[in-house]
Amino acid sequence: MLRKLLVVAAAAALAACGPGACTEERAAPKSQVFVLVDMSETWHGPSFAAKNRRVLSEVGEGIVIGLRNWDTPVGVQYRTFGGASVGREPICDVVYTTTLAPTKSTAEYEIKQVAELKRFLGFDCPHKIVAQKGEPLTEITAALISIASQDAGGSPRRYLIVLSDFLEETPNPVPLTADLEGWRVLLLYRPVPADLSNPAAMRARIDQWKQALVAVGADVADMPDTGLKRTAVADFLVPAVAQ
Repeated sequence: MLRKLLVVAAAAALAACGPGACTEERAAPKSQVFVLVDMSETWHGPSFAAKNRRVLSEVGEGIVIGLRNWDTPVGVQYRTFGGASVGREPICDVVYTTTLAPTKSTAEYEIKQVAELKRFLGFDCPHKIVAQKGEPLTEITAALISIASQDAGGSPRRYLIVLSDFLEETPNPVPLTADLEGWRVLLLYRPVPADLSNPAAMRARIDQWKQALVAVGADVADMPDTGLKRTAVADFLVPAVAQ
């Protein structure tokens, strides 16, 4: 069953606990991973359904591998973006918590078993996203601002993965005023047809986004989504273990 609850709810639950009343299933996430997915027709069109399902599955499986050695709880949240991207509700949202002894989750948004997390991020969530309708606009900046405004909940590690062709298409462009200090960001880019005859334009577009994100404090990496492997996503998350 797909889970849907804002990650910050876990922090709110922690604040509501009385002395000695909090359990590990109410603890605030120690780390957060956000995934932003482009709904524009040039990325999310019907002809890309099979590819998008595979790419999203690799991302999800990579997250599962990458966070296996992290201290939990870990919040993982997926959001789509197109038009009206500010404040858009997450499409997939979960808090992963490990326990010494197998226990059943008491909250709909919580997962405690690796196998269940793998199915949710590697299958359920990708299929739900691919089933969404494409959108004519692409408000990338607004989506980034919306993610940056999320309550950290005390999380020292915050990661963002963006899947897009990185073509900003909106009648009302806004500047990137987000504060992403301390964030690590991975741009998973895909060329549009025009890029095939002018790959330099695509590289310039990605570099422009990287520079804008670095300017607001982010540590940024990028790679194409063609042939994406889950190990690459896991490697992006590995530095969290050493921090």
